[in-house]
Amino acid sequence: MLTYFSNSLGKARNRYRNFVAEGNFNTPNRNLSGGGLIRSAGGWEAVSRFRKEHIYCIGDERILGDSTFIEQSLKHDILELQRSESLERKGWNLEKLIEEVCLLHSVKEQRLLGKNRDKNVSRAKSVICYWATEVLNISRKEIAARLRLSQSAVSYRAINGCEYCEKENIEFDALFE
Repeated sequence: MLTYFSNSLGKARNRYRNFVAEGNFNTPNRNLSGGGLIRSAGGWEAVSRFRKEHIYCIGDERILGDSTFIEQSLKHDILELQRSESLERKGWNLEKLIEEVCLLHSVKEQRLLGKNRDKNVSRAKSVICYWATEVLNISRKEIAARLRLSQSAVSYRAINGCEYCEKENIEFDALFE
């Protein structure tokens, strides 16, 4: 749903928070209505009528919106998965990401594993967490084990990494593809 507000995770979250804070849900072209396929369709009777008339709707209770919006969201998920699989075929994994980000930030890999207050080390960890979760689709559990962090620390650092990359206009694709 956040991609409806922006392709950038940090911007999307901020825009969504502002959207909710404004409370103006009647804005045109907002596909954020929902409550499940049955309710959106008008109840069980409407769904039965659709089936008799061979009209099919896609529903996914995790996504708010009409069938078209849900189809687009699911298609986006498939494209993201295909992208991460393509990067994996090109040899991208957590180890390669760590190596490349350490080179980018002039940090030795060993320094990532200890408690360190150095700004470059902190940024490198954050960027690794961000790109590992969002670009390479690596689990937080795997990242946490490799970097000796908790899973919640990986999530927190991923947010920081996103904000840093946006601020500095650093994109994975521009650097490594």
